[in-house]
Amino acid sequence: MEFGDLLTQAGLSAFVLLAVGVIKKTLPSFDSERFGAITAIGIGVVVAVAASLTNAGGVTLPIAEAVFLGAISGAAASGLYDAGSGVTS
Repeated sequence: MEFGDLLTQAGLSAFVLLAVGVIKKTLPSFDSERFGAITAIGIGVVVAVAASLTNAGGVTLPIAEAVFLGAISGAAASGLYDAGSGVTS
């Protein structure tokens, strides 16, 4: 496994899930019901754009694509994607 393999939607979603879990444990006053989804999406976007800009793991994406990948991965990690897919089908 290479670092670039973690920069897929599945790998990024797992990382975002872990990062939000760490925030929830270290900040007991964090209101995850209210801010969990936007935090997950923000972390996803920041990590995807940073990885793309630094060419981490040999992966270079256009900025717009990195933002979209980060947003979708954050939404998937927070469960927003699953909730929304039930509404649209």
